[in-house]
Amino acid sequence: MINKKWLRPLLYLTAFGAVICIAVFVYFFSALHAKNAVAEPTLIIIEKGTSTKGVVRALDEQYNLIDNPFVFEMAARFIYPGTLKAGEYEIPPFANARGILSIIHSGKTYQRKITIPEGLTVKQIAILLDMAEGLTGTLESLPKEGDLLPETYNYSYGDSRSELIARMKKAHDDVLETLWTSKSDEERSALPFKTKEEAVILASIVERETGVAAERAKVAGVFINRLKKGMLLQSDPTVIYPLSDGLGVLDRPLWRSDWALDNPYNTYKYPGLPPAPIANPGVASLTAVFNPESHKYIYFVADGSGGHAFATSLKDHNNNVAKWRAFKKQKGIE
Repeated sequence: MINKKWLRPLLYLTAFGAVICIAVFVYFFSALHAKNAVAEPTLIIIEKGTSTKGVVRALDEQYNLIDNPFVFEMAARFIYPGTLKAGEYEIPPFANARGILSIIHSGKTYQRKITIPEGLTVKQIAILLDMAEGLTGTLESLPKEGDLLPETYNYSYGDSRSELIARMKKAHDDVLETLWTSKSDEERSALPFKTKEEAVILASIVERETGVAAERAKVAGVFINRLKKGMLLQSDPTVIYPLSDGLGVLDRPLWRSDWALDNPYNTYKYPGLPPAPIANPGVASLTAVFNPESHKYIYFVADGSGGHAFATSLKDHNNNVAKWRAFKKQKGIE
């Protein structure tokens, strides 16, 4: 039994302790929920192996996102136990300490984006990946031309370039398999290519010949008509590809003498498809060669509007060529 003379001091001590606990709770609660003064979203990077104390120091000294490092560290150790996950995170404006801790503890990293335009070669894509901020590692070897799918890809800080290339390759393979299996054997036999690889070759030519989405199926139809008739494809981009060392672009106009060069990509000299793709076609061009527009056109040339003029006869084609040359002369285009 408690001696009565100690009862009052004990009650005072208990009350004092309760007040202290409440004060500490209020202090911590207020510090955790107080908004910082940073008015813009902030990207932070937590490197692998960074200790909790190191994270606190970076948030305080490097990013100026927390006002009370002690409270933040205590919360990180006891309210959010476990390792704070490495990565890149986007902290919203006027975030409080609890919100920042929740973001870092979740592991939901900031998603960067890289857009691979349709029709780039693997060398051009490799250049884009080399320039992409946040990717790691080097590409020891390049994939085969035509094996990557141009698209917008999300990635996180620290992802490797090789991993992203593998995702592009899988995306390409998935699209190609879907298109291939969407056609019956009879439907595929009506097309002038026998393998998926040949379909990609034709799609790469269509991709480089027109940037107009509405024209892709029509251009595919032209090349398919020419292949069926045994005509030369006579595609300038196939001539440019080896001349540009696989970059797909020249720093000069294509000369008529280039059409006489002896290499297997020269579709002015060799019939049929070139030996490999000349670029990485997108979904639309791949779809176009499996679903070409049915028509009788066997010629086309630029018309000055960004699109092309199509013709069924050489006479009409020559007239279209004359109009294109007159347009170039008027505009001072080489």
